[in-house]
Amino acid sequence: MSPKVVVLLIGTNNIGNERNSTVPRNTIAEAIAGVAMVVEALHEKLPAATILLLGLLPRGEKGSAVRAQVVEVNRALAGLDDSRHVHFLDVGPSFLSADGSLPHEIMPDLLHLSEAGYAVLAAALQYPLPGCWPWSADTLRPLWLQSLVVCTAPVWASSQS
Repeated sequence: MSPKVVVLLIGTNNIGNERNSTVPRNTIAEAIAGVAMVVEALHEKLPAATILLLGLLPRGEKGSAVRAQVVEVNRALAGLDDSRHVHFLDVGPSFLSADGSLPHEIMPDLLHLSEAGYAVLAAALQYPLPGCWPWSADTLRPLWLQSLVVCTAPVWASSQS
């Protein structure tokens, strides 16, 4: 397999607390390091591929500790963007209402995407990945589960040397 682009959305399960507990899953530093290691491994295995690293999606209630963790992790993940092999994209704002809350129509449990949520994600990926198979909620879910998406012409391709 030789994809031109790898779309990567990982890390949300590494933050927050264990289910029904106050015990954190990982520290913020561990979550960031884990994502960085996956990005590095992908680059080693697929050196010709460009990695589109998506920021963690917002989750939980507005003002919650886990929402603050998402912001902190995304701030650090943005630093992995080297404008050459790795591009960071925070699509999180696309999911939020004007007041900063997460609509239940998009994330019914404030964590997992609904069909409407996948449509929001598909729309957010239209600009950075215009050469890809047409995105929709129906096509994105099966592709998302496969982890790798092969594209022909990402937006930043013309800026690469």
